[in-house]
Amino acid sequence: MPYGTMSHRSAALSRRAALLAGLGMLGAATVGCDPGGPDDPEPAPPVPTPSEAPLPPLAGAGNAAEVEGRLAGLAGSLLKADDDLGPALTAILTAAAAGHRAHQLALAGPQPTGRPTTGSSSRATPPPSTKSVPAGLKKLITDEDAAARKLAENANRAESVTALFWASLAAAAGGYAQAIRQQGTSAKGTAPAKAPKPSAHRPVEPIEPTAATRAMVEQLYAVGYGYQVAIGHLEKDQFERAAAALRNHRSLRDRLIGALVTESGEAPAAAPAYDVPVRPKNAASAAKLIMTLETALLPFCGQWVAAATDDEDRELAIGTLRSVSVTSVTWGGPLLLWPGYVDQ
Repeated sequence: MPYGTMSHRSAALSRRAALLAGLGMLGAATVGCDPGGPDDPEPAPPVPTPSEAPLPPLAGAGNAAEVEGRLAGLAGSLLKADDDLGPALTAILTAAAAGHRAHQLALAGPQPTGRPTTGSSSRATPPPSTKSVPAGLKKLITDEDAAARKLAENANRAESVTALFWASLAAAAGGYAQAIRQQGTSAKGTAPAKAPKPSAHRPVEPIEPTAATRAMVEQLYAVGYGYQVAIGHLEKDQFERAAAALRNHRSLRDRLIGALVTESGEAPAAAPAYDVPVRPKNAASAAKLIMTLETALLPFCGQWVAAATDDEDRELAIGTLRSVSVTSVTWGGPLLLWPGYVDQ
C-alpha cells in the first residue's frame, strides 16, 4: 500500500475499523409474550427501551478515574509551582493535565468507551534534553509509567472496544511520560507546542482478526520502506534509534506474516515502492518522516487491539500500540488524547 494511499486507508479505517462506540450499550430486549384473550385483560408488561436499561459498569473505572485525576493534579501543580519550565515543557505538562482530566471525565461517565469529546490533543515537538530532570518531574514520570502498566493490565483482561479503550489510556500515559522524560528542563526559547482543533469521536466498526492482521502487515511494509528512505539522512544517535525501531517493525511484520500463513496459507506481499509523505533532505526532515510514519501506524495498532480474540494476540497488539505511541513521541510526534483511534 503506497503512502500516497495512506489517507484512504485511514478513511477506510474510520468506516470499518475498530469498534462502534455503541457496542457497549445494551440493545432493546426482545420479549415473547402471550397476547392474552378476552378473559385475560391484564396488559403485558412494557418492554424496556435501551435508554431505560442500565449500562453494565466498566470494571476498574472508578480506580482508574482516581489515578487519572491524581496525575492531572500533579501535572497541574508542577505548572503552578515552576514559572521557569520553558515553553516546550509547559506545553507538555499542559497537554498531560488536560488529557488526564478528559480521561477522568470519560471514566466517570455512564459509558466510558464512548469517549466524550472534550478538550484536544496537543502536539509537542521538543528536542531531547541533556539536562537533569527535577524531582517533581521524576515523580510524574514514575507515576505515568506505573499508570500505563496498570492500564495495560486492564486492557489485557478486556476484549473488543473495552480492550482498545484501556490500551489507549495506557498508550497516552506512556506518551506523556516519554515526552517529559525526553524534554526535562529544555533550554528556553524552544517553540511552544501547538494544539490541533478538537475532533468528534468517530464510531469504529469491528473487523475480523485476520483482516486487522493483514492491515498491520501492509502498513508495516510501508513503514519499513519509509524508514529506509529516512535513515541515511539521520545523525549518528538518531541513526541508531531508527535502526533499532526498524528491526522491531520487521520482526513484528515477519511474526504476523507467519501467523497469517499458518492460518490461511497466504499473506500480503510488499509493493515494489511506496510514496512517502515527507521527502527527507536532512536530519530534521528525516526525523519528521519517521514521526509521521509512527503516528500513522497507531490507528492500525488500535484496530488490531480491538479485533484480537486470542489472549496472546491481544497482549502483543496492546504492547505494540504502547511501543509505537512512545516511539512517535520520541521523534516529536503529537501527544494524542486517544492514541490508537482513527479520529486523531
